[in-house]
Amino acid sequence: MTFAELVATSRTCRYFKNSVHLTEGILSDLVNMAHLSPSARNLQPLRYALVVSPEARNELFPLLNMAGGRSAEERADESRQPAGYIVIVAPRGLNDFGLMDIGIAAQTVNLAARTAGLACCMIGAFNKPAVDKFLGVPEAMESRLVLALGAPSEDCRLTGPSADGSLSYYNDAEGVHWVPKLTLNDVIMLVK
Repeated sequence: MTFAELVATSRTCRYFKNSVHLTEGILSDLVNMAHLSPSARNLQPLRYALVVSPEARNELFPLLNMAGGRSAEERADESRQPAGYIVIVAPRGLNDFGLMDIGIAAQTVNLAARTAGLACCMIGAFNKPAVDKFLGVPEAMESRLVLALGAPSEDCRLTGPSADGSLSYYNDAEGVHWVPKLTLNDVIMLVK
């Protein structure tokens, strides 16, 4: 797989196969990829909480607003929950450089998961106080992003914007999840 194919196929996944179980070792390997990635000023402010056991995953799942762009009926239920989570934890009051580190770490985990045949959903909408309490996050830190991981149970593909220009993702009648992307010409600003 080329790098372009890796990026194009590393789509957000919201439905996972329950038959695949992730281990602490698999999640640690993914965190290691993020840990080895660049960090602004090499400050390395991020920490990673791993949620692996079925009991812990079941306790975390209701604290997440996974697939906020889908109707309640379309959201994953217990039969399609992630097989594990990596929660990115950072110091409170993180500056812009630290926010960049979160993005770098999350995308690195996403790409590493894809190369391992897994999928990722980056979740920013969650009950942060409840997640912090559940994880036992120290007072000086806070949960910033939840990465839900597992074997994908949906077919995600790229397409262009709809006729009216909408970039809203959707499922077709066959259950394929379509993600509209702007054209390259639409996103490049050329300054001469």
